[in-house]
Formats: sequence, C-alpha cells, structure tokens
Amino acid sequence: MRKLEELTIKGFKSIREHTLELDRLNVFIGGNGVGKSNLIGVFRFLHEVINQRLAKYTAIRGGADPILRFGRKTTPKMEFFLKFTDENASHTYQLRIEGFVKELLVPMFAARDLHLTPIILMTKKIKSGGKFKGGVTSYVKMRADLVKLLSDTGALVTTMIDYYGLPSDTPGMADRPVSSSANRVRHVEEATYKDLGSPRNLIPFLALHEFEALLFADPVITAAVIPAPEKASELIAIAGGLAPEDINEHVDSAPSKRLLKVCPTFKKTLHGPVAAERIGLAAIRSCCPHFDSWVIRLDQFAAS
Repeated sequence: MRKLEELTIKGFKSIREHTLELDRLNVFIGGNGVGKSNLIGVFRFLHEVINQRLAKYTAIRGGADPILRFGRKTTPKMEFFLKFTDENASHTYQLRIEGFVKELLVPMFAARDLHLTPIILMTKKIKSGGKFKGGVTSYVKMRADLVKLLSDTGALVTTMIDYYGLPSDTPGMADRPVSSSANRVRHVEEATYKDLGSPRNLIPFLALHEFEALLFADPVITAAVIPAPEKASELIAIAGGLAPEDINEHVDSAPSKRLLKVCPTFKKTLHGPVAAERIGLAAIRSCCPHFDSWVIRLDQFAAS
C-alpha cells in the first residue's frame, strides 16, 4: 500500500519552507498562532488541486495573495514535493504554481472577459529514490493531463511549456524540419495538436526556446531584478546579438544557461515572473514574435 512519507511545502500561507516526515498516524501539537491550521490547509489545498478546483478555491479566498506567503510580491510561486513509498519503490512528485501567467496574462484577458486559470503541471516521478529534478520528462504523462483538461469542452485549453528539453517522444520532435527555430517549434505544436485529435478547444504553445528567453527582452531590467545590475552589459553581450526567441536550444547555450553563466544566483521561479512583469507584456511581445502570435490567438478567442 502506498504511503505519503515526506511532504515539503514552500510558500503556502505562513509557511516559507518546511519538510514533514510522515507516518501512518500523525499528530500536530503547538500553541495558538504557530501555523497548525495552515499546515492542515495544505492537504485541503492539494485535494482541490487534484480535483481541478484550483480556480474555485482561489476565488473563494479572495485571489492568490491570501494563499501565497505575504502575497505575490514576496512569494511569486508555491511549490510542493510529495514522496510516496510502497513495498518496492518510492515515487516523488512536484506540484508548482508559477506567477508569470497570473501577473501578466490574467489581467490582460480578464478585461476581455476571458479568465485564465493556471494549472499546476505534475512533473517527474522518480522510482527507487534519487534526486528530484523538475521539467516534463514524458509526453505520455503530459498527454494524459491534457486529455483530462480537454474533456471540459466548454473551456479553452492552452499550454505554456518550454520547447527546450521537450521529451523525445513528443509528436513532431523526431521529424522536425531543417529550418528556422520558429518553423521547427510550430511543427511540433501542430504535430501535438493532431496527436490529441485536433480539438477545437486547444491552442498548443511551446515557449521558444524556454521561458527565460522572454527575459532577454530587456537584460537591464532582468539583471536589476536578480539583483545583479552590474551584469547587465554581460547579459546583453552573451545574447550574441540574437533576438530573444533565437537564443538556441543547445545544452550549453540555451537562454537559462546563458543567464546562469552570467548570474549564477538567478532563480527561474523567483526572479523570472518579477522580471517579466517589470519588462512588461508589450515589450516582450514586440521582440518575441512566436510568443506574440500565441497571445494574439488567445485574444482572438476572447473576442469571438
């Protein structure tokens, strides 16, 4: 029988970061105001997420700020690690809520009466222990999540997944054309769309080449947010004169690799959403045409 053995909580209500080692029976003891209710609330929150009721849960509580530690400005994301064990193996799951969609896209489309709900992506499962790493590791798992979401035909489903590092079993990856990056990523998006049955309520989008590329829309702002303002000129130089979405997918020179080379303290989930918000959606769209085309499609849907 599978048992939840360990739970790590980051950024939920009053909990900055805490890891619990759990047994079959657990008793929490503490004085008033030490966070017992918030700890119990974690399990209620995870239950709502698993049952696809995150939007309702958030709305009842007045938005994201009350459930993020000191609000979105201080805590741009929540993260949970759950380790389950059984007789033969252990399995680790990560659940993450990112801030980019909420900070930039939600306000824009709310004014058009299109309400976006970011869905947490459950990423990697590890058998027999080992160090956990995030990221999409199997198209089969991603496909299962998308099929479940697409069953609600009254809702539009879209994706925002890094093109860099996509699993090799993703449709279209094996036969990508020898062409521009934009044509290659569109080929994979279209192949994925067809593999899912070309549903009318799906707009697939893969970030070219990854989310960090958008931060090269203004390296000066990005460097200031990290904070490493003295590194701005190096960030500009390491981009090599390339447009943000043309910074390639090589293992040593993808956007995140270039950022980390210049600014080793850069944290995607901490600095990324803040930098993107300060750069602004208009500036990002003006120099990231693939991203812009996705936003245009969402805007057209909102207007239809």
